[in-house]
Amino acid sequence: MMGFVFRLFTVVCFAAAVVPSSIGGVIFNTNATWRVFKGTQEASTPTTAWRAINFDDRSWPELRSSFFYGEALDGTVLADMQGNYTSLFLRRSFVLTDASQVTELTLTSF
Repeated sequence: MMGFVFRLFTVVCFAAAVVPSSIGGVIFNTNATWRVFKGTQEASTPTTAWRAINFDDRSWPELRSSFFYGEALDGTVLADMQGNYTSLFLRRSFVLTDASQVTELTLTSF
C-alpha cells in the first residue's frame, strides 16, 4: 500500500499547472511554495471545507515543492512522514487575468 501512496504523492508533488498552448504559459512551477497540511487527520471540518476558495489556510506552513520522502534533490523533505501520515493536503492560489479565455487546465508531471 505504501508504494501506491508514494506514486500518487509523487505525481502531485512534481506537478505544475499549465494552460493550453493556444493561450500559453505556466501558472506555477515545480519549485513554487504551497500551503501544506500533513495528513495526520482530516484537514478541515467538514472534511471538504479546505477545498473552498475562502478557507483560511494561514495556519498551514508554506513549503517549497517538490516534496520528497527520503532523499531530495531540491525541495522539501518530509522526514517525519514514515509511520505518521501517508498524504498531504496542498493549497495554492493563482490568478487568471482573463478566465473566460481558459477552457482547460492541465496538471503536468515532470
